[in-house]
Amino acid sequence: MSVVSSIAIAQLNPHLGNIAANVARLLDARRGAAEAGAAIIVTPEMYLSGYPCDDLVLRSDFMAEVASGLEMLAATTTDGGPAIIVGAPHADGGVITNSVFVLDEGQVQARRDKVNLPNYGVFDDKRNFTAGDMPGPVQVRGMRLGLPVCEDIWTSDVIECLAESGAQMIISLNASPFDLMKSDARMAHAVSRVHESELPLVYVNMVGGQDELVYDGASFALNADGKLAAHLPSFSETTSVIRVGEDFGVPSLTGQMTPPDDGMGALYRGLTLGLRDYIDKNGFPGVVLGLSGGIDSAIVAALAVDALGAERVHAVMMPSPYTSQESLDDAADLAGRLGIRLDEVSIAPAMQAMDDMEFMGNLILLIIGGNDTTRNSISGGVLGLSRTGGSFDRLLSEPSLVPGFVPEVIRWQTPLAHMRRIATEEIELQGQSIKAGDKVVMWYISGNRDESVINDPETLTVGRSQPRRHLSFGFGIHRCLGNRLAEMQLKVLWEEILKRFKAIDVVKPEVRVRSNFIHGISELEVEVRRH
Repeated sequence: MSVVSSIAIAQLNPHLGNIAANVARLLDARRGAAEAGAAIIVTPEMYLSGYPCDDLVLRSDFMAEVASGLEMLAATTTDGGPAIIVGAPHADGGVITNSVFVLDEGQVQARRDKVNLPNYGVFDDKRNFTAGDMPGPVQVRGMRLGLPVCEDIWTSDVIECLAESGAQMIISLNASPFDLMKSDARMAHAVSRVHESELPLVYVNMVGGQDELVYDGASFALNADGKLAAHLPSFSETTSVIRVGEDFGVPSLTGQMTPPDDGMGALYRGLTLGLRDYIDKNGFPGVVLGLSGGIDSAIVAALAVDALGAERVHAVMMPSPYTSQESLDDAADLAGRLGIRLDEVSIAPAMQAMDDMEFMGNLILLIIGGNDTTRNSISGGVLGLSRTGGSFDRLLSEPSLVPGFVPEVIRWQTPLAHMRRIATEEIELQGQSIKAGDKVVMWYISGNRDESVINDPETLTVGRSQPRRHLSFGFGIHRCLGNRLAEMQLKVLWEEILKRFKAIDVVKPEVRVRSNFIHGISELEVEVRRH
């Protein structure tokens, strides 16, 4: 095999919205790639801006800063070093695309736009981006490269178009979030595209945390026979050079081989990376967390120390009149072992200031938020799916839709129909004057059927855009804790249902709870099939 070129995979961790920092980080990586002899350096999807940048792309000042960053990067390519293939948003005449730019010889040589825009789970690309046209390959440093973006390789259409247009190699730019079950699916789709096109493929993935998302990197390359040619580390920034050789006219790739993290090790590294980046990218000095003396808070404290260092972790023990001495001792022992500061702030005075009815009322709200909501929403989800043909089959074939399906079930079911509240300030709402101290009833079920806000609100829609736009939990501690608890429970339950059953058929009409407060189902007879 003769080496004809080399490509540097820049598995980088962008800072969302910080264009200057992202440019500087890429230029550092490019200098290292140049020293290693790379002809081209490739970043992940939307690297220059960070991803997902949501409505930032609607701001003209932000998009001007992105354009300026591209010009700065392009200007550096006059030095004879590697050409740059970088992901960034593009705006032209009101049309915004998720794009890939090829920078060489001091200018933008080409641009390709993402064709398949995901709109499920954590993705909301269709809201801000316009789909690109079917692309052809781009000539870069003597190679005809196909440049699909992330979702474009999860179906065959884009790669087929690139292969038929004369591409010699596929380089896919990705911002694919971490999921314990996802790495196998990524590899399976990539191998399928390679076998279909008979072209080698380089998969460049983002690394780092962005709010609730974590990108695990684990970039890789496949030769035209589908065999693994390179694999980069999980959860670590790295720039690695892949050598491009030629065997009887067919490109052949060789590069670094680092096994991916998996299982609990991958989960722990993902949690520490996500926590570290959330704190650092938002400029927080550290974290304050509660220690109870139990295993849950012990794990959280250990994660925080591994992510940030002991000096940035401050623990607080908040004993009540019912806290045991063993719990106090265990919390102090853990803090000593981790080397973190521990303060004790008793909540006994606050509990004594709250009368029994107020205390029990708040406790019941939290219990209902997790228990009653989950119970009624499971039945409601089964019922809603039975009324929309093919929806259960779609969940079976696309389990990644479950995180977005769960809040849609909660909206459609609305387990609590209403809640009484007391206005804290005077306000006029649609011509109705409400004074401070007035008792008002919030009809959640009415808001969740508002056609001016929610398209086709009477239908339980799998894959609905922005599914969390609902009023099923009101506000305050009930929404903060009950909502997240219910979503977590329902997500696990639906994932397990989909693993076990191929169909759930409703065989008799539901029996509703006789209540104007609990919007629930007391009986729902179903037939489940495993095959």
